[in-house]
Amino acid sequence: MKKIIYFLSLIVFVSACNTPKEQHVFFRLNQVGYLLDDPKIGVLLSPKELPDLTFEVINLKNKDTQTFKMKYSGQYGNFPFCYQLDFSDI
Repeated sequence: MKKIIYFLSLIVFVSACNTPKEQHVFFRLNQVGYLLDDPKIGVLLSPKELPDLTFEVINLKNKDTQTFKMKYSGQYGNFPFCYQLDFSDI
C-alpha cells in the first residue's frame, strides 16, 4: 500500500491572543498514521472558546497545502471546548 506522509501543521487563528499562560490548548493526533480510506480526525481541547479556527495540512514532498476549518464538538472531560480537526479529504 502506498504511503502518503503528511505533516500536520496546526495554525490557530484567534482574534484575541491574550490568553493567560495557565490556560493551555491540547492537540490529540494519531502519531502512527492513517490508512488511505480511514477517517483522519484529530482533536483540539481548550478551556476557552476559540472562534474562527483553521488548520493546514502540508504535503512534505511537494509542499502542497490544504486549509480546513475546525468543528466544535462539545465538551470533553474537563475541557468545555472540544474541536474536531477533520482532514479525511486528503
